[in-house]
Amino acid sequence: MPPPTPPAEQSCCSATPGAGIRLLLDGLAAETRLRWSPLGAEMLAWTQRLALFLREGRPPHRGGPLRIRVDAAAQEPGGLIDPLEINAWTPRLAHFLSRRGIRAIVCNDAVEVSQLMQTFTLLWQVRHCLSRARANWADRLRGRGGACAALTGSGVELASVVVRLNRKTGELIVTPRIREHFLSGVVRQYKERFPRLCDHRAFRRAAPVYAFAAFAVTFIPVCAAVLIGFPEWVVLVEALVIGLIMALWTYVFFLVIAAEEADKERQARELARRHAALEDLYERVQKDLQTARSIQSHLLPDPRRRPLPRHVAFAHFFLPEMAVGGDLYDLKGLDDRRVAVLLADVAGHGMSAAFVTGLIKTTIEFGRADRASPAAMLAELNSVLERLTPSGSFAAAMYFVYDVQTRQLRYANAGHSPAPIIVRKRSREVEFLEDNVNLLIGVNPEMTYDETLADLEVGDKLVLATDGITDSVDPAGDDRYGLARLHRLLTEHADLSAAELKDRVVAALEAFSAGAERPDDQTLLIMEVLR
Repeated sequence: MPPPTPPAEQSCCSATPGAGIRLLLDGLAAETRLRWSPLGAEMLAWTQRLALFLREGRPPHRGGPLRIRVDAAAQEPGGLIDPLEINAWTPRLAHFLSRRGIRAIVCNDAVEVSQLMQTFTLLWQVRHCLSRARANWADRLRGRGGACAALTGSGVELASVVVRLNRKTGELIVTPRIREHFLSGVVRQYKERFPRLCDHRAFRRAAPVYAFAAFAVTFIPVCAAVLIGFPEWVVLVEALVIGLIMALWTYVFFLVIAAEEADKERQARELARRHAALEDLYERVQKDLQTARSIQSHLLPDPRRRPLPRHVAFAHFFLPEMAVGGDLYDLKGLDDRRVAVLLADVAGHGMSAAFVTGLIKTTIEFGRADRASPAAMLAELNSVLERLTPSGSFAAAMYFVYDVQTRQLRYANAGHSPAPIIVRKRSREVEFLEDNVNLLIGVNPEMTYDETLADLEVGDKLVLATDGITDSVDPAGDDRYGLARLHRLLTEHADLSAAELKDRVVAALEAFSAGAERPDDQTLLIMEVLR
């Protein structure tokens, strides 16, 4: 059980200037004694080991509190030293802290060796006050009684650290604190008044001028006194006054530098704290994006499960601009003779567009419209997007139903460009189905959609691409891949299979862009008639 706390009324003298000066002088004497004592050597060795541990970035909670256990009887198994514990490896320090009822030290990873040594020095000063119920006359004379009461109360503020001892939990709480010095405000006002002296280059240019001015202020009055013939004692007094002025100027100059450095350190720690918070936020965002990407990948058709594989073959390519994208394609067998194909391109990029693709996929899976009717399917998609998404959220979409017995393709186009393409294997012709292009889905709730028919033959391929394919740019950003290049490539390789043709298109895009930034999501879907 820790000893009782000394009564606060016996130590209020610490608030007086006299008590503060006495405590400061006592602290200097305590520092000297500890420096040459075995206990002080253990204190310094342990704080240096902890500082090295923190500099290497190995604390368990980056930017969070560290709780260092104090247990004089504990010893690490296998001879290992735990820097986050004061145990039998530092027996004097562990015994010293345990006798004062301290069972743990709580600090953060910004603590420094000098700050911990200041804390240990303060504990050594008030060691007797902590061990008994009240401070004696010697402790009160040195200002220790008031420091002990403050330590176990609201805390003792040293030069750069605030120390508080919680007697109930036995926790010694060390909080580094860097306050803005009043000279920092003076420096800022000086920079505002003289904006030319606002960086190191300006100070270097001004240094010779100010050096000459300082020389003149020091040398000219003495020379004038000698030339005028003033007595020696007058010259001596004048030189003494000038020396004192220069000493004061030097003292203030170094205080200004110290204030600036303290201000920079405070800003650096604040930046480090914010940087750590941003890193944590970035990691959470990346984790969420990876989860969203995994979810979106499950919205796409499973390549191992193809509808009507004896009659049609499919090949596809999907590359979002970011972790997730606004393109969606879907393949679904309606019965033993018909297969449905969807390609949608949602306006926008990233999470918002990916969310809309989820709505489209849900409507395709669970909607009430007839999946065998492209017009009815696009009408229901239009209704859902118009009701459930904000204004300005819309999508271009194409929906196809292919009958393997009649080889007839029924489709409807809701504002999608590029238009669907049919590559004829026999004639090696490339046809763009640009007729009956309707309004985008999600714009007008009363919109109706027209259907169109097209006949296919064995070996023909239906090629569907989003504008991310044709809008790909070269490394200079001056040229787009465009429909003309796509048309030429499809014509040259009209006899290839769906998978081979897809590989050719992707290779051509990579060669053209040569690593240039993608302007949009890229999706390519090819259906080949096998029989």
